[in-house]
Amino acid sequence: DELVFVYTAPPEKLEQLQREVGRIPISRGVTGRAAREKTPVYVPDVSQSADFILPPGIEPRAELAVPLLEGETCLGVFNLELAEALDDETRQLIIALANGATVAVRNARLYEQEQRRARMFEQLRGLSVQITSDLELTRVLESVVTGTVSVLGADIATVFIRERPAPEEPPVERPEDARYIGLMCERGRVMAVDAERSPKSRGVATRVVQSRHPEVIHDVAEEPLARDSRVVREKGICSFVCAPLLTGDGHALGVLYVDYCRLHRFSQED
Repeated sequence: DELVFVYTAPPEKLEQLQREVGRIPISRGVTGRAAREKTPVYVPDVSQSADFILPPGIEPRAELAVPLLEGETCLGVFNLELAEALDDETRQLIIALANGATVAVRNARLYEQEQRRARMFEQLRGLSVQITSDLELTRVLESVVTGTVSVLGADIATVFIRERPAPEEPPVERPEDARYIGLMCERGRVMAVDAERSPKSRGVATRVVQSRHPEVIHDVAEEPLARDSRVVREKGICSFVCAPLLTGDGHALGVLYVDYCRLHRFSQED
Protein backbone atom coordinates (compact mmCIF):
# COMPACT_ATOMS: atom_id res chain seq x y z
CA ASP A 1 0.00 0.00 0.00
CA GLU A 2 1.04 3.59 -0.60
CA LEU A 3 0.23 7.01 0.79
CA VAL A 4 -0.50 9.65 -1.87
CA PHE A 5 0.46 13.13 -0.66
CA VAL A 6 -1.42 16.37 -1.29
CA TYR A 7 0.71 19.27 -0.07
CA THR A 8 0.12 22.79 1.13
CA ALA A 9 3.44 24.57 0.75
CA PRO A 10 5.00 27.74 -0.71
CA PRO A 11 4.32 27.81 -4.50
CA GLU A 12 8.00 27.68 -5.42
CA LYS A 13 8.39 24.39 -3.50
CA LEU A 14 5.04 22.76 -4.19
CA GLU A 15 5.81 21.28 -7.63
CA GLN A 16 9.09 19.73 -6.48
CA LEU A 17 7.45 18.23 -3.39
CA GLN A 18 4.63 16.69 -5.41
CA ARG A 19 7.06 15.33 -8.00
CA GLU A 20 9.69 13.88 -5.67
CA VAL A 21 7.61 12.84 -2.66
CA GLY A 22 4.17 12.42 -4.21
CA ARG A 23 3.89 8.84 -2.98
CA ILE A 24 5.62 6.73 -0.35
CA PRO A 25 5.05 3.12 0.73
CA ILE A 26 3.06 2.82 3.94
CA SER A 27 6.09 1.02 5.39
CA ARG A 28 8.19 4.21 5.32
CA GLY A 29 8.24 7.59 7.01
CA VAL A 30 6.55 9.13 10.01
CA THR A 31 3.27 9.29 8.09
CA GLY A 32 3.55 5.61 7.18
CA ARG A 33 4.14 4.75 10.82
CA ALA A 34 1.05 6.72 11.88
CA ALA A 35 -1.02 4.87 9.25
CA ARG A 36 0.32 1.45 10.27
CA GLU A 37 0.00 1.96 14.02
CA LYS A 38 -3.27 3.94 13.71
CA THR A 39 -2.18 6.42 16.33
CA PRO A 40 -0.73 9.96 16.22
CA VAL A 41 3.06 10.11 15.92
CA TYR A 42 4.89 13.21 17.14
CA VAL A 43 8.61 13.68 16.50
CA PRO A 44 9.93 16.77 18.36
CA ASP A 45 13.38 16.48 16.73
CA VAL A 46 13.35 14.91 13.26
CA SER A 47 17.14 14.67 13.21
CA GLN A 48 16.85 11.95 15.86
CA SER A 49 14.16 9.93 14.04
CA ALA A 50 15.00 6.93 11.86
CA ASP A 51 11.51 7.20 10.31
CA PHE A 52 11.84 10.76 9.08
CA ILE A 53 12.05 11.36 5.31
CA LEU A 54 13.53 14.76 4.46
CA PRO A 55 11.28 16.60 1.98
CA PRO A 56 13.14 18.48 -0.79
CA GLY A 57 13.59 22.20 -0.16
CA ILE A 58 12.25 22.05 3.42
CA GLU A 59 14.19 21.74 6.68
CA PRO A 60 11.64 21.09 9.43
CA ARG A 61 12.59 20.61 13.05
CA ALA A 62 9.54 18.61 14.13
CA GLU A 63 6.79 16.50 12.57
CA LEU A 64 3.29 15.52 13.64
CA ALA A 65 1.33 12.81 11.78
CA VAL A 66 -2.28 12.07 12.76
CA PRO A 67 -4.14 9.13 11.15
CA LEU A 68 -7.67 9.82 9.92
CA LEU A 69 -9.52 6.81 11.30
CA GLU A 70 -12.97 5.44 10.58
CA GLY A 71 -13.29 2.59 13.03
CA GLU A 72 -10.27 0.39 12.37
CA THR A 73 -9.77 1.76 8.85
CA CYS A 74 -7.15 4.43 8.16
CA LEU A 75 -8.51 6.76 5.48
CA GLY A 76 -5.36 8.87 5.34
CA VAL A 77 -2.91 10.87 7.44
CA PHE A 78 -2.85 14.57 8.34
CA ASN A 79 0.82 15.52 8.47
CA LEU A 80 2.59 18.70 9.59
CA GLU A 81 6.26 19.55 9.01
CA LEU A 82 7.09 22.14 11.67
CA ALA A 83 9.78 24.78 12.09
CA GLU A 84 9.49 24.52 15.87
CA ALA A 85 8.49 21.85 18.37
CA LEU A 86 4.90 21.95 19.67
CA ASP A 87 3.74 22.26 23.25
CA ASP A 88 1.29 19.63 24.54
CA GLU A 89 -1.78 21.88 24.35
CA THR A 90 -1.18 22.84 20.69
CA ARG A 91 -0.43 19.26 19.76
CA GLN A 92 -3.69 18.00 21.30
CA LEU A 93 -5.64 20.77 19.54
CA ILE A 94 -4.18 19.78 16.15
CA ILE A 95 -4.99 16.11 16.82
CA ALA A 96 -8.59 17.04 17.68
CA LEU A 97 -8.91 19.10 14.47
CA ALA A 98 -7.49 16.24 12.41
CA ASN A 99 -9.95 13.82 14.00
CA GLY A 100 -12.77 16.16 12.98
CA ALA A 101 -11.44 16.21 9.43
CA THR A 102 -12.12 12.47 9.22
CA VAL A 103 -15.84 13.23 8.99
CA ALA A 104 -15.25 15.58 6.06
CA VAL A 105 -13.09 12.99 4.26
CA ARG A 106 -15.70 10.27 4.79
CA ASN A 107 -18.52 12.51 3.52
CA ALA A 108 -16.47 13.51 0.47
CA ARG A 109 -15.83 9.86 -0.34
CA LEU A 110 -19.49 8.95 0.06
CA TYR A 111 -20.47 11.80 -2.26
CA GLU A 112 -17.86 10.68 -4.80
CA GLN A 113 -19.13 7.09 -4.63
CA GLU A 114 -22.73 8.20 -5.15
CA GLN A 115 -21.73 10.34 -8.13
CA ARG A 116 -19.76 7.45 -9.62
CA ARG A 117 -22.66 5.06 -9.04
CA ALA A 118 -25.11 7.45 -10.71
CA ARG A 119 -22.81 7.82 -13.75
CA MET A 120 -22.34 4.06 -13.91
CA PHE A 121 -26.08 3.33 -13.84
CA GLU A 122 -26.70 5.92 -16.55
CA GLN A 123 -24.01 4.37 -18.74
CA LEU A 124 -25.38 0.88 -18.08
CA ARG A 125 -28.88 2.02 -19.01
CA GLY A 126 -27.59 3.45 -22.29
CA LEU A 127 -25.58 0.29 -22.97
CA SER A 128 -28.63 -1.90 -22.29
CA VAL A 129 -30.76 0.12 -24.72
CA GLN A 130 -28.04 -0.07 -27.37
CA ILE A 131 -27.58 -3.83 -27.02
CA THR A 132 -31.28 -4.73 -27.02
CA SER A 133 -32.03 -2.53 -30.05
CA ASP A 134 -29.42 -4.21 -32.28
CA LEU A 135 -29.87 -7.64 -33.85
CA GLU A 136 -26.46 -7.93 -35.52
CA LEU A 137 -24.19 -10.05 -33.28
CA THR A 138 -20.89 -8.35 -34.08
CA ARG A 139 -22.29 -4.89 -33.31
CA VAL A 140 -23.81 -6.21 -30.07
CA LEU A 141 -20.46 -7.67 -28.97
CA GLU A 142 -18.69 -4.43 -29.91
CA SER A 143 -21.16 -2.49 -27.75
CA VAL A 144 -20.53 -4.89 -24.86
CA VAL A 145 -16.74 -4.54 -24.85
CA THR A 146 -16.60 -0.78 -25.49
CA GLY A 147 -19.33 -0.17 -22.90
CA THR A 148 -17.55 -2.33 -20.32
CA VAL A 149 -14.29 -0.42 -20.73
CA SER A 150 -16.15 2.90 -20.43
CA VAL A 151 -18.31 1.98 -17.43
CA LEU A 152 -15.64 0.24 -15.35
CA GLY A 153 -12.57 2.21 -16.42
CA ALA A 154 -10.87 -1.01 -17.50
CA ASP A 155 -7.87 -1.19 -19.80
CA ILE A 156 -9.22 -4.12 -21.82
CA ALA A 157 -12.54 -5.94 -22.17
CA THR A 158 -12.93 -9.18 -24.11
CA VAL A 159 -16.05 -11.18 -24.86
CA PHE A 160 -16.27 -14.75 -26.15
CA ILE A 161 -19.60 -16.10 -27.45
CA ARG A 162 -20.20 -19.68 -28.43
CA GLU A 163 -20.87 -20.16 -32.14
CA ARG A 164 -23.99 -21.99 -33.21
CA PRO A 165 -23.10 -25.41 -34.68
CA ALA A 166 -24.14 -26.04 -38.25
CA PRO A 167 -27.39 -28.01 -38.67
CA GLU A 168 -25.48 -31.11 -39.75
CA GLU A 169 -23.08 -30.98 -36.77
CA PRO A 170 -23.78 -32.92 -33.56
CA PRO A 171 -24.48 -30.85 -30.41
CA VAL A 172 -21.41 -29.94 -28.37
CA GLU A 173 -21.60 -30.63 -24.64
CA ARG A 174 -18.21 -29.58 -23.28
CA PRO A 175 -17.20 -25.88 -23.48
CA GLU A 176 -13.67 -26.77 -24.57
CA ASP A 177 -15.08 -28.57 -27.62
CA ALA A 178 -17.13 -25.59 -28.87
CA ARG A 179 -16.12 -22.79 -31.25
CA TYR A 180 -16.13 -19.19 -30.03
CA ILE A 181 -16.33 -15.72 -31.53
CA GLY A 182 -14.02 -13.34 -29.67
CA LEU A 183 -13.92 -9.53 -29.66
CA MET A 184 -11.62 -7.27 -27.64
CA CYS A 185 -11.64 -3.56 -26.86
CA GLU A 186 -8.21 -2.25 -25.89
CA ARG A 187 -7.76 1.47 -25.27
CA GLY A 188 -10.57 2.38 -27.67
CA ARG A 189 -9.62 -0.09 -30.44
CA VAL A 190 -11.94 -3.02 -31.14
CA MET A 191 -10.51 -6.15 -32.77
CA ALA A 192 -11.24 -9.83 -33.27
CA VAL A 193 -9.17 -12.19 -31.10
CA ASP A 194 -8.25 -15.85 -31.19
CA ALA A 195 -9.55 -18.44 -28.71
CA GLU A 196 -6.48 -18.40 -26.41
CA ARG A 197 -8.47 -17.13 -23.38
CA SER A 198 -11.83 -18.59 -24.40
CA PRO A 199 -13.59 -21.48 -22.61
CA LYS A 200 -11.94 -23.66 -25.26
CA SER A 201 -8.54 -23.05 -23.64
CA ARG A 202 -9.06 -25.12 -20.47
CA GLY A 203 -8.15 -22.04 -18.45
CA VAL A 204 -10.02 -19.68 -16.12
CA ALA A 205 -12.82 -19.19 -18.67
CA THR A 206 -13.43 -22.96 -18.81
CA ARG A 207 -13.86 -23.05 -15.04
CA VAL A 208 -16.18 -20.04 -15.15
CA VAL A 209 -18.43 -21.59 -17.81
CA GLN A 210 -18.55 -24.90 -15.95
CA SER A 211 -19.34 -23.32 -12.56
CA ARG A 212 -21.51 -20.51 -14.00
CA HIS A 213 -19.96 -18.16 -11.43
CA PRO A 214 -17.55 -15.24 -12.00
CA GLU A 215 -13.95 -15.43 -10.85
CA VAL A 216 -12.00 -12.44 -9.59
CA ILE A 217 -8.22 -12.57 -10.05
CA HIS A 218 -6.72 -9.73 -8.02
CA ASP A 219 -3.15 -10.69 -8.99
CA VAL A 220 -2.42 -12.93 -11.98
CA ALA A 221 0.90 -13.92 -10.38
CA GLU A 222 -1.11 -15.93 -7.83
CA GLU A 223 -3.20 -17.84 -10.42
CA PRO A 224 -1.18 -20.27 -12.60
CA LEU A 225 -3.87 -20.59 -15.30
CA ALA A 226 -3.87 -16.80 -15.70
CA ARG A 227 -0.13 -16.31 -15.27
CA ASP A 228 0.69 -18.78 -18.05
CA SER A 229 -1.67 -17.18 -20.59
CA ARG A 230 0.10 -15.75 -23.63
CA VAL A 231 -2.38 -12.87 -23.93
CA VAL A 232 -2.00 -11.97 -20.25
CA ARG A 233 1.78 -11.75 -20.66
CA GLU A 234 1.69 -9.85 -23.95
CA LYS A 235 -0.88 -7.29 -22.79
CA GLY A 236 0.64 -6.86 -19.31
CA ILE A 237 -2.63 -7.78 -17.56
CA CYS A 238 -2.28 -7.74 -13.78
CA SER A 239 -5.86 -8.16 -12.51
CA PHE A 240 -9.13 -9.28 -14.09
CA VAL A 241 -12.65 -10.56 -13.67
CA CYS A 242 -14.01 -13.36 -15.83
CA ALA A 243 -17.81 -13.55 -15.75
CA PRO A 244 -20.12 -16.07 -17.44
CA LEU A 245 -22.71 -14.90 -19.96
CA LEU A 246 -25.86 -16.82 -19.08
CA THR A 247 -29.24 -17.29 -20.74
CA GLY A 248 -32.44 -17.00 -18.75
CA ASP A 249 -32.41 -20.74 -18.06
CA GLY A 250 -28.79 -20.66 -16.83
CA HIS A 251 -27.10 -21.94 -19.98
CA ALA A 252 -23.59 -20.49 -20.45
CA LEU A 253 -23.11 -18.83 -23.83
CA GLY A 254 -19.61 -17.55 -23.17
CA VAL A 255 -17.60 -15.23 -20.94
CA LEU A 256 -16.71 -11.57 -20.48
CA TYR A 257 -13.25 -10.51 -19.28
CA VAL A 258 -12.62 -7.16 -17.60
CA ASP A 259 -8.85 -6.59 -17.50
CA TYR A 260 -6.58 -4.07 -15.77
CA CYS A 261 -2.91 -3.57 -16.65
CA ARG A 262 -2.22 -2.63 -13.04
CA LEU A 263 -3.10 -4.34 -9.77
CA HIS A 264 -6.76 -3.59 -9.12
CA ARG A 265 -8.74 -4.39 -5.96
CA PHE A 266 -12.25 -5.09 -7.15
CA SER A 267 -15.03 -3.70 -5.00
CA GLN A 268 -18.45 -5.27 -4.51
CA GLU A 269 -19.81 -2.43 -6.64
CA ASP A 270 -17.53 -3.45 -9.52
